[in-house]
Amino acid sequence: MHVNEQFRATGLTRYLPTVLGVIIVLAIGYGVDLKVQKLSCHTQREYAAEYLGSLKKQVEDATFPQFDRLTRLAGALAPGGESAQQRLQEAVQETVEPNDVVIGLAVLSRENGRLWTQGELSSPERLEEILRESDPDQSGAQHLPGASPASLMLWSPIYREGGNGESLVWGQVAVLVDSERLFSEAGLHEPPEPYEVALTENAPSEPSNMRAVLVGSAGLASLNPVTTGIHLPGGDWTLAVAPSNGWIVSTEEILPVRGMTLIAAIATALLLLRIQALSDQRKLMEAALREKEAELAHAQTWMHEAMKAAAVDTNSSRPGRSFRNELTVVEGGEAPPPSE
Repeated sequence: MHVNEQFRATGLTRYLPTVLGVIIVLAIGYGVDLKVQKLSCHTQREYAAEYLGSLKKQVEDATFPQFDRLTRLAGALAPGGESAQQRLQEAVQETVEPNDVVIGLAVLSRENGRLWTQGELSSPERLEEILRESDPDQSGAQHLPGASPASLMLWSPIYREGGNGESLVWGQVAVLVDSERLFSEAGLHEPPEPYEVALTENAPSEPSNMRAVLVGSAGLASLNPVTTGIHLPGGDWTLAVAPSNGWIVSTEEILPVRGMTLIAAIATALLLLRIQALSDQRKLMEAALREKEAELAHAQTWMHEAMKAAAVDTNSSRPGRSFRNELTVVEGGEAPPPSE
């Protein structure tokens, strides 16, 4: 088989190293791409967690003082000489300020079952139902369903002194807070771009079970948000933060990696093709050299045979003289001069 035909017969196998080299470069580039995306998402989540920590503190700073107010109200509403309604009015004057987030108060007596209210209560029946269903000896917090404006209900027990000096539960005091204003002051309604915020209320008996959405949308859970818990009496809240479009890696971050991968793949292909071309050229030259050497050896053999044949023909053309010369030498005499 001729040399060129031999190389053409190999077909695509000549380019197999180049193909494998490009595949390896692309695989490494793909791994680096995934690593960069993972690192970018991790960095985004760290920033979100940092923002979430500051947001949690703002919510706690806005909410926990309301429980301090409840404690003071419960002390002021302890049974005394005045009626419960009069004590409630006095407590309102002492604790509620103009333009306050508190929009209403209620006192429920556990001894006679009466309910006293003060302020704007759009759902007093539901408020009373929640108080009666709760543990009278425990504080609690829950959104008030059906209230307008959206309201957050906080309550605390009211104690009185028993006959032997022990404290007995007399009733409960509840504060109705404008949750829109409360959470707006905490910064939940205007998160910085590109974040979305959601605050959900969890059931006390099942912390993982969402009871209500206080701020934002329940759909934020589908974006794999960063979350943290806020522990309150009577239940917990879950504060969640995530980018509105999800954890997407920006083009500016990933484009350089993909560009470098493409350049590396092209450079690798060109280098391997050049090496393959040089290797093919070397093989062609070696094969051509072997052919020339074979031709030279064949020519030398033919020349040697031709010279031998010529020498035989020359000797056989003068047989008499050769015989006499040889005979003279054998007998020890001198060879006679050649005849003319």
